[in-house]
Amino acid sequence: MRPDALDDLVLDVIPAMMMYRSKVCGSEWPDEEMVDVIDRIMVPLVRSAPA
Repeated sequence: MRPDALDDLVLDVIPAMMMYRSKVCGSEWPDEEMVDVIDRIMVPLVRSAPA
């Protein structure tokens, strides 16, 4: 993980996406979709750059 990866903006991504889904789409995310969000969005945000 990059040393600068965990800042306020990155930490707001998942709650913001959950709020969007709840308010705009009127639904909650199944666990499988939440895992997909973590894998496809959060992991790349905090992953170290390739050497």
